[in-house]
Amino acid sequence: MVFTGHGHVESSPWTPRQYHDVAVFDNRMWVLEGWNEENRNDVWYSSDGVNWQELPDTPWKPRHAASVFVYDDALWMVAGNKHGKDVWKLQRLPKTDK
Repeated sequence: MVFTGHGHVESSPWTPRQYHDVAVFDNRMWVLEGWNEENRNDVWYSSDGVNWQELPDTPWKPRHAASVFVYDDALWMVAGNKHGKDVWKLQRLPKTDK
């Protein structure tokens, strides 16, 4: 098996970070939280790896190195470096007709 790679985006819109989490959910790539001189709680997603959008108003405390996984049609985030006991669930809300 042979693979090839190339740079896809020269500069992403988020602050550089380490100890972040990534996942694939809802046909999108996700980048969650992380650390860059302080813990972060921002969440970014993209369906093509080029155009990224920030998910506004994340309700959890800043952290890095959480456990992130997909289960039961949702994206889950558990704890992190602060040794907290919190569990968060992100899922798409059903569309409503207006």
